[in-house]
Amino acid sequence: MTIVLSSFGKLNGQVIHLITEDGMPVSRTVIKHDSNSSLQPYGVFTTEYISVSKLGKHIPEGVFIQSQGYEGVFVDIYATDTIRVYLRTSKHLLNTVLVSSSKGKKKYRDVPTSLVKIKPYLIENRNNTELTEVINQIPSVTIIDNQASIRGGSGWSYGSGSRVMVAIDGLPAVSGDANQVQWQFLDMQNIQSIEVLKGASSVLYGSSALNGAINIQSKEATDSLTGNVNTYFGFYDKPSKDSLLWTNRTLLKYGLNSYVSFKKKKMDYVFTTLNVVDNGYRMAEESNRSRLGANLKYHLTDSMDIGVKINGMYNKGSTFLLWESAGYGYTALDSSFNDNVTRRLAIDPSFNRIGKKVEHHLLGRYFILDNDIYQADTLSQQSNSSNFGYVEYRGATDRLLSLGQFTYGVSYSNSTTNSPLFQGIQKASNAAAYLQAEERIGKWFFSAGVRYEQFKLNNRTEGKPVIKTGVTYTPRPFTILRTSYGEGYRFPSIAESFIATSVGPVTIYPNAELKPESAWNAELGIKQGFKVKGLSGYADLALYYSEIEDMIEFTFAQWASVITPQNSFGAGFKSINTGTATILGLDFNLVGTYTFKGNKLSLLAGYNFNDPRSKNPNQIIARDSQNAPLSYASTSKDTLNSYLKYRSIHSIKGDLQWERGDWTAGLSVRYASFIANIDRAFVSFPIGSVILGIEETRQQNKNGNIIMDFRLSKSWNHGLKTAIIINNIQNRLVMERPADFQAPRYFMFQVVKDI
Repeated sequence: MTIVLSSFGKLNGQVIHLITEDGMPVSRTVIKHDSNSSLQPYGVFTTEYISVSKLGKHIPEGVFIQSQGYEGVFVDIYATDTIRVYLRTSKHLLNTVLVSSSKGKKKYRDVPTSLVKIKPYLIENRNNTELTEVINQIPSVTIIDNQASIRGGSGWSYGSGSRVMVAIDGLPAVSGDANQVQWQFLDMQNIQSIEVLKGASSVLYGSSALNGAINIQSKEATDSLTGNVNTYFGFYDKPSKDSLLWTNRTLLKYGLNSYVSFKKKKMDYVFTTLNVVDNGYRMAEESNRSRLGANLKYHLTDSMDIGVKINGMYNKGSTFLLWESAGYGYTALDSSFNDNVTRRLAIDPSFNRIGKKVEHHLLGRYFILDNDIYQADTLSQQSNSSNFGYVEYRGATDRLLSLGQFTYGVSYSNSTTNSPLFQGIQKASNAAAYLQAEERIGKWFFSAGVRYEQFKLNNRTEGKPVIKTGVTYTPRPFTILRTSYGEGYRFPSIAESFIATSVGPVTIYPNAELKPESAWNAELGIKQGFKVKGLSGYADLALYYSEIEDMIEFTFAQWASVITPQNSFGAGFKSINTGTATILGLDFNLVGTYTFKGNKLSLLAGYNFNDPRSKNPNQIIARDSQNAPLSYASTSKDTLNSYLKYRSIHSIKGDLQWERGDWTAGLSVRYASFIANIDRAFVSFPIGSVILGIEETRQQNKNGNIIMDFRLSKSWNHGLKTAIIINNIQNRLVMERPADFQAPRYFMFQVVKDI
């Protein structure tokens, strides 16, 4: 029997809602007559909401639905507004769709490097206000002072560029002046998935991907109107030490966010808003920010579209860098601080054409950053502004001329800044071309790529090629063996080369002679999937080794030739090339779900052993203004093991979530072992004599730091959900970098209403 939609009269508002067992978004869904049908499908869709009217005028009473990575299911078409279809994960882990490895859709079995895909529940249920809080929960990934590090590739260097590229839909999410990730600017309401690619990824993602890449995929617009309003109210608890209490008022953090998505004729619409008021837990660290976002797309044909994303943010607040002392760790040094007003605007146009054999993508970004900083010390003006322009053409072929898959493209970026902070007008640009080829031969999959980048910083020009190779072997459906080799190349940012400022007693000096960093990474790994009754998931083990030549780090010394008490006797920090660094490690990850008697447990956990060292710690890496030689060892607190600064040797992270009916509960744990090495200047004259208690606090945490977060939520009728979230439930004092205690316990109550 066939239903005639126009006469049946129930279809204009009827939708099929696809709900996946593992909470992942659907990527490609085919709807046809039955599982063996050779007829033309009723439709191919990429959203979780599918309007029945789009299946055509005549369809049978039932259809077969097949979505990538999930088991097929036959569904009856019946008279109700919403048909909910539950998709069970496919028995083949290898079918999981990824995008980061080749900037196109790829399966786990075809990815030769370590890659973790973050499920949406970890983003939604923790109610994080910044993406750093989600990323920090990923095994072997850390963020210190907004600087991301994968497998110990970076430590802490205030204001330096990133060795991890963060991309949104393939576009770099960094500023033009410092090549720093703009975490607060990222749209938390519009994230479909997050993929973390570990190891050198410069072939596809450019110079900032020296140690890896974090690729964020935005949500696609839904066929019918969907969305939610999320509001929350919370407060910081009193610190565990009475002396840390710097105010008697209750310190609040609350906000209101929204997300709306729909399609109308040939247009796709996604709108987001964010409003956050954060009193901060430290003196002089407030933040009041608002952001508006719009993602618009027009479908010229079924295979071609044009679009634009627009995001703008306004933030008014103040900053905190160094404490008064360990006993007054939440009080700013000398009770001084900077007020700042920050404006950010990003306009991202795009054009996409998806052919049967060839894909064409044209992407662009224009990013404006404007920081107005108000301070008493007019000799250290820190206000700055920068413009960043980026354009990329990316193409891909699939079995063209019976060959493998090719990904290729060219990109160009240009940055301009005008600020006393960077000594006036500075200009930087980058031009690149890349090619990656992939081919499957039976159980083997081969991948190889090359990229050439040319940098220009004012009148200075340099360039270098980098390569990447990888092989995977799948001896059986649930086992993936892999090996890879990748190179990276990172040119110094405008900030690293030209920054000249002071923060309290700390002066920062420029270095226009910085050399680029070069790196290579090798990995050998195995991913073992499992599915036994209600238990499914995978375990991943990787051994890795990397080297970074001419590694750039802030280094303390007497850099000024003119020595006065006003400039701290010429002492301060400057970015210099510190020689060659080596990192040897082991990375273990466990991801899975277990369903039993109406309960569901979801786990994301991992352990990382990291052995980061200076290859030649006694090598002379620079000379100060008095011509005294400097080495990595002489500028480090730890001189015995040659460890790199601000790295933990051991880290363990885990997130366990329980679901039963309308109830959900979760526990997150993060452990980092003692950081053996920091800059010697923080525990000796002159900084150690002014900023007190750093070494004493470090020694109190010789066993490492552990933080635990808890969440509990209940879903009600009419799309309403309430939640209680407690971060740092033990109220522990944690210092991730010198003179910087992290947040005390925080209580939050959340209410979410679906549209």
